[in-house]
Parts: sequence; C-alpha cells; structure tokens
Amino acid sequence: MNRPLPLSIVLTAMFCALCAGSCGGAELSVGAPWNPEDAPFFDDGADLIENPTVLAGTWGGRQKNWMEGRVQLADVVAVVEIQAVQTDIDADVVNGTRIDVRVVNELYGVPPGDRISLQSLVTAPGHELIVRYEKRLYGNFILFYRSFAVEGPGRKKIAGHHFHLSPASPELVDYVKKRLALRIDAEKG
Repeated sequence: MNRPLPLSIVLTAMFCALCAGSCGGAELSVGAPWNPEDAPFFDDGADLIENPTVLAGTWGGRQKNWMEGRVQLADVVAVVEIQAVQTDIDADVVNGTRIDVRVVNELYGVPPGDRISLQSLVTAPGHELIVRYEKRLYGNFILFYRSFAVEGPGRKKIAGHHFHLSPASPELVDYVKKRLALRIDAEKG
C-alpha cells in the first residue's frame, strides 16, 4: 500500500536538494589557490567610493591599484543587489557579518548561484568597513569574488571565498567593464 510521505519529510528532502544544488553538489567549482598577497584586493570588506579613478595623490594611486587587482584577479565580477546584512553571533560572541546578495548582472566569470551569502569574519581586514558602512550597504554594488578550495570537516575540500564590494555607480561599472574587456582579450590572446 502506497502512503503519501509526511509533509515534513517532503520539505526536508526539497531543502536538501536545493542546498546541494546551490553549493555545487559533487563538483567543487573554485579558482586558483588562495594567495595571501591578494588580501588587499579581496579584504571581505566594502567601500563607498563611486569612482576611484578620479582620485589623486597617494590615496588615489592606492585605490586605482586595488581596483585593478580586483579586476585582474577576481574569479567573478558581478553587479549584485544587497538584500540583507546580518551579524553572525554564536553564544553571544560576534563571529562576523553575513551579506546576502542577489546577482543582477554578470560581468565576468560564473557566480556560484543567483544568490550568494558572503562572509566577513571579525578577523578579516575589511570587516571593520562592513560594520562601519552597514547602514549604507543597500542597493546595487559591484562584487569582486575569489573562490578557492579549503579543507572542511572530515578533510573534505569545500569552497572558501574572499570578496570586496564597491558601489555600482554608472562610472565605476563602465570603468570595470572596460578593464574586464582588456583582461578577456589578454586571456584569449
């Protein structure tokens, strides 16, 4: 006799299937191994500079260098909409901040899904900026995303990531698209 499965079992199975699909399932999709020298580019932080290309002096040079590093090294560059910024707390200890984003426009590479949860741990170089700008992290930003394999539970390889968020101003999106076009041409050639 065939009896219908309880709704809780059906919902649990659907949730597990969804998680397996969004986490890459059996195939681990990552970029090059993480290089600690790339930390200034992918600091797990954000900035609010709408057009770093017009800045001058030492600060302007540093910002342009960081932007170029992000453009050249990111596995994924996309315009994303920030949907939620939440503090991760475990037993009354703040571990970091989670930023949930929805991919609006892919500019380079293939995002791990149309929705991504970014993690900025309290130990990350850019975490202070995430906390400082939390109330201003809404709307569209450019996501510069690096993914790499890390050892997870049971010595199983899982995907780790580092990122940086910059405002998706028309000037910055245009600049990033032009720099990405040069990167793509160099990769082909």
